Amino acid sequence: MPRDRYGDEVDDTQPTRAPHNTDCRSGWLGEDLDGRPIPCLQCRPHLARTTAVHNLGAAAAWTPRTETHP
Repeated sequence: MPRDRYGDEVDDTQPTRAPHNTDCRSGWLGEDLDGRPIPCLQCRPHLARTTAVHNLGAAAAWTPRTETHP
């Protein structure tokens, strides 16, 4: 049975990774219809996160302070 880099035995019957996309070129799968690059999420998992949009509506509207401090 093969060993990993720490010397522990490794079960080699299980695949180590999922099949890789054949269109992947250096971590990119091509471009979408707007010309933006599409990342390969297996090569670049940090790009899988989406941006959070905080739409607070009227609560986000800026209003000047009317109170004064001494």
